Amino acid sequence: MSDLIHETDGGKHYGLGCNVPDSFPVAASASDRLGKVYTLDEIRATLSGKKSLYNRREVIPAEFISNQQTTSACNGHATSGALGESIYVLTGEKNILSGADSYSQMNGGRDQGSTLSDGMKVVTNGIALLSSVPWNMIYSNQIPAAAKAERARFKGLEPFAADTEEEFASGLVQGYIGVVAVHVAGNYDKMDSDGICLGGNGQGNHAVRVNDIRMLSDGTLVYDSPGSWGVT
Repeated sequence: MSDLIHETDGGKHYGLGCNVPDSFPVAASASDRLGKVYTLDEIRATLSGKKSLYNRREVIPAEFISNQQTTSACNGHATSGALGESIYVLTGEKNILSGADSYSQMNGGRDQGSTLSDGMKVVTNGIALLSSVPWNMIYSNQIPAAAKAERARFKGLEPFAADTEEEFASGLVQGYIGVVAVHVAGNYDKMDSDGICLGGNGQGNHAVRVNDIRMLSDGTLVYDSPGSWGVT
């Protein structure tokens, strides 16, 4: 986890944070909005004897795992996936949101990636459904007017950044879903005997959402992070 960029969106329904009825909000400050910031040892105690806290590998349908194909839209897909999964966990409504629509609002008309802070801004605008904006419609001038209007149905309120692993993990313990950047290297698509990705210890170059937390037998905390290269 120390190699992740701890920047995440938050709220009752998306990431970490506060309680605003009848919306899908995110919050301004991890330390202000979280009911408690746990120590890592307290989080380990919470996980003792459990496979994971929320079993979201089984609970959340595989349709939420998107595919950015040949684009650099990982952050768009991480952001849309986190919002869509959060709505599903709360309401049971399966709204598959568009990573391309999310990315179109943050890429400045160029397919050269984006920053996590860009994604935090997008959630306040909202994200259209995948059925309205397919994977290859990544530029703002390609988005239909109806899809832009649809964004109002699926949006957040106040994004924020979690500054420490304790803040980020505390949000996961409290049921929220976040977005981080990981380092993708040659072994990223390979896993060890515990099912843990082997790739990367460098600077974050790929955005993923994180929807659950687990603990290995030696007490190491690990994070479930659905990607955006399809189901493999």
